Amino acid sequence: MLNRSAIFRAAWKHYRWVRANYAPWQIAQGYINGSFSYALRLAWEHAKDAAKEAARELALTTGPHAGHAAAIRNAIEMLSYKSLRYDIGRMERDLKQQLAQIHA
Repeated sequence: MLNRSAIFRAAWKHYRWVRANYAPWQIAQGYINGSFSYALRLAWEHAKDAAKEAARELALTTGPHAGHAAAIRNAIEMLSYKSLRYDIGRMERDLKQQLAQIHA
């Protein structure tokens, strides 16, 4: 279940931040959307994405492929220690693709 009070707090925080960091003419001319409804929509989207990601992580850590997922995560972490002669960007993409296939 989503925490509505945390969502509203995040929306108010974003709304106040926009109002404090942008000039009124920028908001009035539409350079930045400074409405509370937009801030609330963003907060709901972030909360839903966070809940979806938490469910995905829970499924990966407790599911039947938890050991394989942990090994892939460890391999991704260890890529940062490889020397520069390796193309770790490609390797990381491949490993993340494998991780996504496990979840699907």
